[in-house]
Amino acid sequence: MGVLGVVAYLGIFFLWLVAHRGPIRWHPLAQLLLFALTLGGILFSIYLTFLEPFVIGATCIWCLTSAIIMTSLLWLTRDTAATAWRTLAGQDEQSV
Repeated sequence: MGVLGVVAYLGIFFLWLVAHRGPIRWHPLAQLLLFALTLGGILFSIYLTFLEPFVIGATCIWCLTSAIIMTSLLWLTRDTAATAWRTLAGQDEQSV
């Protein structure tokens, strides 16, 4: 699980770099992917948090901290993802 978490956080960092420092044409897509990755992370965190008391019988402070961080990242990326969605949808309408 730890390796999967590190890979997810590295992916989030990479997408953040592309969304803020990469080529401008990739910004909207990177912002959407960043939101999608954090959404997947929060859903996985919810699943793991459910498993802790009911299946494993133990609570992991690192897992709970990661869930809080992932929730914060999801909250921070929602506005830029909505703007990126509108930007990409507008580009599709213009190309038709």
